[in-house]
Amino acid sequence: MIDAASFSYPASVVRRRAPLNLLPGDEKCFSHEMVKCFPAVAALNLQDVIVYGDGLCSVGGRLPPTAALLEPAITLPLRQRIKTGLLIAARLMRSIPAARCERVEKGLLLTDAYFDGFFHWFGDILPKLEALRITRANISDHTILIPESKYATCAAESFAAYGLPCRVIPFGAAVFAEQLCFIPRLAPTGNYRTELMQGIRDVFRRRLSGGETGLRLYVSRKAAPKRHLINEESLAAVLARYGFTSVCMERLSFAEQVALAAECDVLVGLHGAGLVHMLWTRENTTVLEIRGAGDRRNNCYFSLASDLGHNYYYVSATRRSRFQPSFLSDYVIDVDRFEAALVQALGNNPVAGERSCVVPT
Repeated sequence: MIDAASFSYPASVVRRRAPLNLLPGDEKCFSHEMVKCFPAVAALNLQDVIVYGDGLCSVGGRLPPTAALLEPAITLPLRQRIKTGLLIAARLMRSIPAARCERVEKGLLLTDAYFDGFFHWFGDILPKLEALRITRANISDHTILIPESKYATCAAESFAAYGLPCRVIPFGAAVFAEQLCFIPRLAPTGNYRTELMQGIRDVFRRRLSGGETGLRLYVSRKAAPKRHLINEESLAAVLARYGFTSVCMERLSFAEQVALAAECDVLVGLHGAGLVHMLWTRENTTVLEIRGAGDRRNNCYFSLASDLGHNYYYVSATRRSRFQPSFLSDYVIDVDRFEAALVQALGNNPVAGERSCVVPT
């Protein structure tokens, strides 16, 4: 067993399987994701670090603070650089002196600039904890520090799955760590180390009692603040015909979300955080993603499905407005095209399954 301060993770190569219904002309959307090389990563050890509840850090009393120890860089997406700049400006206006902070001797920080999103928590942050588990790093004498966010409950429950406590730092508060161990990103966002994602699945599934399977689940975004499927109601008859249960995951507790997804064999949804729930499903689950036509950039769920050993299918939808970025735009889908892709994904068992359930929609 090694100390967390000595943590390192080796370089690796990930090879992925193409979508099972890859259409001629769409190769360009996925070809650059088929082989990925990730460099070795080592822990960063710092002294006298203030960790704030909004996710920023100040090292050695220096100002300005940085976004999770990472300076805004030209390589970051524009929206992330803007967000980082606004956070730093806000922090400068209400800095907390070290003397007024709660103090810990050894802190462990896993979060980075993407910590405050459901997808990013499970795709970017939690794999670091799994890497610590795989390498048998000793973190028992470290306080795990988690900045406040609307997903702090999910974060705390995911640490509980590992049998670990964490210290959530509220907005407006801060913790002073005499020594801080920071684990950098193990893979670029939207990419994953295969063994880490499979390990996360195994950790969570071991906590579930052997429930039923056979559920066909459609994850709706109609309760989400952005990126809706405009004609989703037109899909209702198709989904009903093939025995799907529709759900708005945000209307369930995190534990209920995990338990529900763990019982499904087919997961369908528009590109969005709801597809993260393939993490709790068994290997060889069928995943059908509704995604923007010709989208070469947003492949995070294709990559996740491949790395988990799932059967990935896709169907294209049309962005409603070309003047909005893809992460904000609403979409429209051709119902006949959707049904054709669904039938292909269901393969030898297109008829409605015997299982269904009633959940909030």
